[in-house]
Amino acid sequence: MLRLPVFRPPMLGATTLNPTTSNPTRESSRVWLVLVVIGLLWLQGVAARGQAHTGCYEVLSRVGDDPTWSTLGLDDSTWEKDDFFEVPHEPGVRWIRCRMVLAESSREALAVDISALASIEVFWDGISLGTNGVVGGEAGQELPGKLRSLHAIPTHLAKPGEHLVALRTSSHHTGFEPTSYFYGVRVGELGELSAQPLRAVSLPLLTLGGLVVVGLYFLFLFAVDRHDRSHLLLGLLSLTLASQLVAESWRTLFGYAYDLHIVRLRVVAALALLSGTLLVGFLGVRFRHPRVGLWGSVVVATGIAGWWTLAGYDAKTASSLLVALVISLWITGWAWIRRLPGSILAGSSVALCLAFLLCAPGSFLDVSWFYGMIGLLLCLLITQALQIRQQRRAHEAALVSSVRLELELLKKQLQPHFLMNTLTSLMELVEERPTEAKETLEALAVELRVLLSVSSQRFIPMGKELELCRAHLAVMSIRRDRQFLFETEGVVVERPVPPAVILTLVENAVTHNRYEEQQVFFRLQEEVRGEHLLYRFDSPLGRMGKKGAASEAAKGTGSRYVEARLLESFGEPCEMRSGPVGGFWQTTLTVPLVKGE
Repeated sequence: MLRLPVFRPPMLGATTLNPTTSNPTRESSRVWLVLVVIGLLWLQGVAARGQAHTGCYEVLSRVGDDPTWSTLGLDDSTWEKDDFFEVPHEPGVRWIRCRMVLAESSREALAVDISALASIEVFWDGISLGTNGVVGGEAGQELPGKLRSLHAIPTHLAKPGEHLVALRTSSHHTGFEPTSYFYGVRVGELGELSAQPLRAVSLPLLTLGGLVVVGLYFLFLFAVDRHDRSHLLLGLLSLTLASQLVAESWRTLFGYAYDLHIVRLRVVAALALLSGTLLVGFLGVRFRHPRVGLWGSVVVATGIAGWWTLAGYDAKTASSLLVALVISLWITGWAWIRRLPGSILAGSSVALCLAFLLCAPGSFLDVSWFYGMIGLLLCLLITQALQIRQQRRAHEAALVSSVRLELELLKKQLQPHFLMNTLTSLMELVEERPTEAKETLEALAVELRVLLSVSSQRFIPMGKELELCRAHLAVMSIRRDRQFLFETEGVVVERPVPPAVILTLVENAVTHNRYEEQQVFFRLQEEVRGEHLLYRFDSPLGRMGKKGAASEAAKGTGSRYVEARLLESFGEPCEMRSGPVGGFWQTTLTVPLVKGE
């Protein structure tokens, strides 16, 4: 056994800080190239399974044990007629008889190839060809045989015409109730039968080393930079597929006694569930789906439910993969609607895997799953490589603009009209209210001193940012002859933030509003959502509130500074949303959660 949340349109003023866009033409060419490669692999797998042989399908069976039941002249007209794959299981010894015709003589040695969860003694025209294990009427008398065995037919017995294959079987050590105990009996050339299983898994096995290398590489990338969980999930997915490939191929390459088959089936089913969960998790993180945790839980829950409710491990494994592929297709479709880079390539490869499963469920779990997943992984590697390249370019651009941002911040805070207006206010205050003039000078000195100390830093503590905001509001309170107050809710002062981002929001609110109240309250809230932080800044709407604030949010230099600083600091897309909420103008910043700098 080789075995769309609802789209929500952005709020008024919503901006996604993403420096890259998709290129459908280039992606389409890559999609077709990958589809051709995977199609060729599929055809190779079909060809590998299509070698000529004579099979045994309709059989006669009977429970009991009589040595004469292997002979040619036995009257077996009263025996049960069964399909070989549906021979019932009952305690004790069961005999199975099958007649097959050899059309012509073969120059090569022939053999009987048997796959079954049983110990077997094989007879050809009443002549014993050997045993696989020790057949016994009770569990204590049986020695489990291998799941697959080859029994050579003497040349003088391999004449053209009808022949009888008789099997004396027992099966007491399966450890579970399989849907079928007997998988196949066929006669063919010994060399061909010996080589065929290896040929069927040769191409998947060639990718084993690549899967391990890819897995270790992306785990190393995550160890170096723990901000990108997609590296971790892709590395684990590659190693899980490598482990699943080894587990699937173990039967073909090395064989084992049939009583160990239950162990391998459980390992394969568990790895299939894990690989499906990791696939959903990777795509969700890669395309920033808001409910990736929920969809991953759905895959796990349905896999566990299928484990207890479905009969047969093929069905258990297929159900896990089916759910994972359907959810993965949903996520890539959601990403495609938003025109996210890599969504077309990833979605096409997921759709191809799903088509393999729905069109050929029997062969899918044997070979096609690995061909499909190798192709899917190749597509995911391409999208991940494109993302890494885009992130590198964005980072290089951010480094180039870092000095520009620093100068922009200083220029914005030291702009002539701000200083001139403040100095003009000071001259009036010195004569009329010297105490307030002194307070204004102290607040201005604090603001400029903190500003100069943080302008070149990538992150500063939130406490330092709040100090900067309150110093600026202290200056503006005296200038505007009213009290500007700054409140916080759930804000962690040790949290690292880009410098002057919250200060810029405060400046926008004060500059583009005309407040009549003597006390004006601004509020900043912080909320942790998984691996992201949400900052909500509320400023009251004054007489020019909606028009002024909306205009600045849409095209002002302050908002452009916030966007550039977030991108430069975090090196990945962030989100800025703004719009009226009640009597406030609310700006929401969604940024990655930084553990520490």
